Amino acid sequence: MVAEISLHLERHGWKSHIGKLRLVVHKDFRRQGLAVEMVKEVIEIALHTGSLEQLNAECMVDTQQGAIRMLELLGFIQRAILPGQVKDIEGRTHDLTLLSYELRDQEFHAID
Repeated sequence: MVAEISLHLERHGWKSHIGKLRLVVHKDFRRQGLAVEMVKEVIEIALHTGSLEQLNAECMVDTQQGAIRMLELLGFIQRAILPGQVKDIEGRTHDLTLLSYELRDQEFHAID
């Protein structure tokens, strides 16, 4: 696998207007613009749904700075930092940041 992106939706409930973005890129393929294009595509899809108002993404503060910068360049804003929220595969805790992208301020444009 080179990369994978997914958009998770809650069909009912108090977060049904928020999509959750998940993205992973193999380390050999990072910093080549692949993630940028994939996130742009998901933003277009989310805009096209008509029901989503916001996209959220979560990143580990200390180990995923590249992903945080990329998301911020695309218009995501850091909303919160949750200290010690997640553990890596070795059991070390990390702070988690929540980033969000406001869809309701955007227009849908057909994908070229």
